[in-house]
Amino acid sequence: MAMDKNCKDCRNDHDCKSIYATVTKSKSTSVTARVSIAFLLPLVVFVTMMSTLDDIIKHKISSPSLGDFINLTISASVAFGCAMAAKSIYNFSVKTRNRKD
Repeated sequence: MAMDKNCKDCRNDHDCKSIYATVTKSKSTSVTARVSIAFLLPLVVFVTMMSTLDDIIKHKISSPSLGDFINLTISASVAFGCAMAAKSIYNFSVKTRNRKD
């Protein structure tokens, strides 16, 4: 009964089951891995580098603002490089997986 209320004004009410069947049988790759690689990995690398370099740079450079700038620059560069490397590896693996021999 509740389904009839929801489907009353839907223009696809006659083939709703076939639409859900088509969506669930999709052969596309999951976006979870891609989202993790694109957003979480660089963030984790950046935070890890910031905390690691903070201890190292604090003892080497006397100026705190210069130390923070160097720490930020190196951490951002490493995180960006890690993101680009992960993207390249992911794209390569998708291409080799989809290659037809």
